Amino acid sequence: MAVLNAFIEGVPMPHRPSAFNDFRNTISTWTVGNVSVADDDDQDRLGRFLAELDQRPAWKATFLEILGRTNNLVEAISGCHQPSQIQVPTATAIQAPVVAPAPAPSPYGSGPAPKNPMRFSAALDSFRDNALKNRTTVPRTTYDRHEFLQKVGQYVVGIDDRLDKDPWVHQIHTHHLTSFMDASAQRVGRQESKETRGSHGTVQTDEDAEAVKTLKPSSLLKRLSDLSSFFTWATQEVQAATENPVNGLEDRRRKLTQQANEEKAEYLPFQSHHLTTIFEPERYLMEGRFSDYFWTPLLGLHLGTRLKELVTMEMRLIGCEEGSGIWYMDVKPEFAKNKNSVRRLPIVQPLIDLGFLEYLQQMRELGAKNLFPHRDLTGKTAMRLPSKLCGDAFAKLLNVCGVVHPQLVFHSFRHTVISALQDGGTPLSTSMQIVGHQAQDHAVRTGLITREEARSVTLSTYTHADRPRMNVQFPLVPLKEALERCVQPPIDYRRLRIAADIVREHTLRQGKEFVSGWPKLRKGYAEEVRRRLAESRSDGHAS
Repeated sequence: MAVLNAFIEGVPMPHRPSAFNDFRNTISTWTVGNVSVADDDDQDRLGRFLAELDQRPAWKATFLEILGRTNNLVEAISGCHQPSQIQVPTATAIQAPVVAPAPAPSPYGSGPAPKNPMRFSAALDSFRDNALKNRTTVPRTTYDRHEFLQKVGQYVVGIDDRLDKDPWVHQIHTHHLTSFMDASAQRVGRQESKETRGSHGTVQTDEDAEAVKTLKPSSLLKRLSDLSSFFTWATQEVQAATENPVNGLEDRRRKLTQQANEEKAEYLPFQSHHLTTIFEPERYLMEGRFSDYFWTPLLGLHLGTRLKELVTMEMRLIGCEEGSGIWYMDVKPEFAKNKNSVRRLPIVQPLIDLGFLEYLQQMRELGAKNLFPHRDLTGKTAMRLPSKLCGDAFAKLLNVCGVVHPQLVFHSFRHTVISALQDGGTPLSTSMQIVGHQAQDHAVRTGLITREEARSVTLSTYTHADRPRMNVQFPLVPLKEALERCVQPPIDYRRLRIAADIVREHTLRQGKEFVSGWPKLRKGYAEEVRRRLAESRSDGHAS
């Protein structure tokens, strides 16, 4: 009671604002500690205290948040100011309160208060739920962005000890984000899939021996974009802040955009001799003895799919088109990179010849839910980087084969397929239905169309690409025909089929668990498998 009296009496206050009249009039008794008070003077003090909150937005926001969470008036009063700035009086101060100096203005409480103050964590959850509900981004992007923004909050709190562990959105300013972006620019690149690393984990260098160690300008732009999306929403839609702190980073955005355009390095397509080397059956089997290591490069080569799309593929998304009999895989929003990546892909004949349908049938009979059920995708790392294991394995395969170049990675399969489709005269709209927007980017880069012409190519083709429409009864037919006509890699399909059978034989269910492959240390067994494949050696490549 003494602390509250000292605080109230020591600060000049205006008359009670009408906004708090109803609230004040409901209070007939209130308690601080073990002292109960029910007189006009103390009610007057409380009313003036509430009026003072209108002059101090940061205190008011804290007061209302604590009151709403605890329904405890005393806790709300005690928590809305900094106790260290209040002089604690003696017991006699109940009769003669000590005058305390007014607390120093908070650097975050100045300026106009937001109409709807929100804690940062609550705002992030609301932003995520809003995106999921309205489908403004695909779920994977939504969750990745939520995790990123949580890290931003942790960073800001870590550099500013004036902030609570869970600050208000309007307490985060441009200088906080500037510091975060500066730190990001110095951060060593994660190299998520390690596709440019050698077998010993060292970063491969380009011809000038300059390793990419820090985040690329494009990655920094992505971070700015995520920050802008959140704070624009917080400022304009929910009014949790009066100013968008990202607006102060516009110069940085322009410079990063220029740097990204100058430094943009496109991945290269694989050449014929690369593919012959990578898919040499014996070596490929030894390095790809697990079903995901074996099938993902072959699927990428023939369909131009992203690695993440393959490793997260579920059995329920694989089916057969009624009427045409064409098998397909659906890339759904929850696993796609973006909206333009949602598509239906035909399973082409070369994959069928390799035994992919037999593998699918076995997985269904075993009750598998995922295409590669031996991989647990529920762990923290797997959920954040589901393609990490396969990416590392393919990088190791490239290193073993001697195909080492920073622009030759798993993603090069997409560029290989896109180039083959264009070289084969496939209409751009068809290519875009198969591989997405990158077909359009490739057409612009190679001069097939101009940027102005590219703008006229609508991406709405994705919306109905997998549905019957005028003059198209079976929509997968032209896609399958284009892939089979244009993508004809010089690899030994006959012996790779035998390798695929061996991998399938070693993909089993043991109780509730799935297993695949065999221990690499079992050299004797590995040699037996190698001999089995070697017996089928042929001089030429079968198609």
